[in-house]
Amino acid sequence: MTKYLIINIMYIILNIIKEFGANFKRTGGEKMSSIELMKVISETEEKADRIKKIGINDAKKLLAEAKRKAAYMVTEAEEEADAEYDIAIQKAEKEAIKVYEGIISQTSEKSKLILSEAEKNIPAGIKVVVERIVKSNVNS
Repeated sequence: MTKYLIINIMYIILNIIKEFGANFKRTGGEKMSSIELMKVISETEEKADRIKKIGINDAKKLLAEAKRKAAYMVTEAEEEADAEYDIAIQKAEKEAIKVYEGIISQTSEKSKLILSEAEKNIPAGIKVVVERIVKSNVNS
């Protein structure tokens, strides 16, 4: 945009110099009157203003487009991060379930082993309790 503006301004200046010469003479060689010179300057200023407005509008459009693209990129990055987060959470949940199930399985096996050992000792435990009851009744 800026290059376009500079090139157009240079083009206008070159055209003025070509058309009127360095000392602002008409094509026929006679000098320009002050009014004619003022008119040329005024027209040149108007052209420069139009080019400047075009440049400003183009710059505004470019800035708006850049902001739109940046917002889109931020939204896209947020969505991608959310998706990666969801995947990580799902993976962690699956791993936690595996660990939980492993602990439950180990605990169940240990409980069965303890129960098996306890069942083996039930007759001995009953014998001890009965002996104490009998001894306490005999000694009373």
